[in-house]
Amino acid sequence: MYSVSNPAVIDYVLGSLRQLHPGIEVDRLNCVRVYLMNYLTRKRDDINDQRDNRVLFDCWVVNPYMRLGLTYESYPIVGKIDEIDFDQKRIVVRCTEEHPPLHKVVETLIYHRALVSLISSPRLRKRLPNELRSMLRGNWQVVIETPMYDFQVDLTDGNIERIIWSGFRYVKEIVHPTYRGWSFLFRNRNCDPPNRDQDCPYYEPCLANLRRLTYPLARYYLRPRLLNILRLLLYERIWGWDRYLYALSIFEPTELVKMGYNEPYARGTIVGIQENRVQVRIEQEFSSLMNKIRDARTLHLIPEPYDFILGPRYRCTVLPASEDTLTLEVATSMNGTIPQGQVLLTVSQRTFITQTPPISKIILEKRSRTLGKLSRIGTSERLSYWMRGALRLIDALTGFADFTSMSPIDASRWRNELVSALQHYMHVISRVRRVIRQ
Repeated sequence: MYSVSNPAVIDYVLGSLRQLHPGIEVDRLNCVRVYLMNYLTRKRDDINDQRDNRVLFDCWVVNPYMRLGLTYESYPIVGKIDEIDFDQKRIVVRCTEEHPPLHKVVETLIYHRALVSLISSPRLRKRLPNELRSMLRGNWQVVIETPMYDFQVDLTDGNIERIIWSGFRYVKEIVHPTYRGWSFLFRNRNCDPPNRDQDCPYYEPCLANLRRLTYPLARYYLRPRLLNILRLLLYERIWGWDRYLYALSIFEPTELVKMGYNEPYARGTIVGIQENRVQVRIEQEFSSLMNKIRDARTLHLIPEPYDFILGPRYRCTVLPASEDTLTLEVATSMNGTIPQGQVLLTVSQRTFITQTPPISKIILEKRSRTLGKLSRIGTSERLSYWMRGALRLIDALTGFADFTSMSPIDASRWRNELVSALQHYMHVISRVRRVIRQ
């Protein structure tokens, strides 16, 4: 006998969607109603059988050493799994299509490898609490749920794992390029100029970047050097958040404090729960980070026995409280959800980015955009080249300027214009330095 009927569940879900998205279309709500009715009719008995199981929904996994069985190479992965049943040893990923597409099969297999690697990696196994370690042991199965059917994923499919390995290799070669890797990418390209794939979403930007321009003459000298600088800026932006993920997934929070890592994170104990407000007393080792935690405004709360590398995350807002106690306001009611015990506090990606001084982030983005435009600047017309002082200035500063093909009068006028432009740029640079010193 069901405690709540299927229509009541559907009405509750649709009402929540109307509150979250007031302008949602009626057709979309009707589509959700049909999906839910089909799903509940087929799965309600299974849902009731799982009532006493240890089941997590929207569970995060952060694995810096996810290992593939095909090549035994390890890659970092961050993902959110729809459902994990630790008693039935089942990973569930859901999609709305009647038959799951290939990318869903790839996604589920990645989650399985990430989960199993937590136990197989000696370094990560030590990080896991004993209870969570025992919960992960066993043979896992992976299921893709759709509104109409359930699909069992073959964990031994070598073709799917090869697709995963190829995807990680592509990303690795883009971030850390090698000659062998780029030659492989070039041989397996979709476009074979002059025959190009016009359905590709990057068709227009690719054409803009592959223009064969004649001027400035230093274009082919400067472009690879600018791209190297852009790659360093990419590393800086990526590492700003990845450093936080690596730190909390590899080391214990108490070890990070001893190492002097001063980003917002802490361990504490829940001392009270009232509706959607939670009181957490921070441990003494993390007292030096209290100011940063309060400035973060938004935190993620992870209850025991779970950890940063595997577990649910409850999004909280920091409210004013005493020196050693935090009052957190959670988006949903916490009554009966989290037992009073130890928790780990971390920050989300959006919150972490706000910890960076705004001026440094703005300067980094401005520098990247400026260098990107500079790498694509140029023209193929000689008259336009003569009329654009910036192009001539680039050639003059790099020693590529060609004065021999012009008349003495034009060459003299060009030199005078370059000197005046150079003086103007030097004047601007001196003013910028003066402002920075002040």
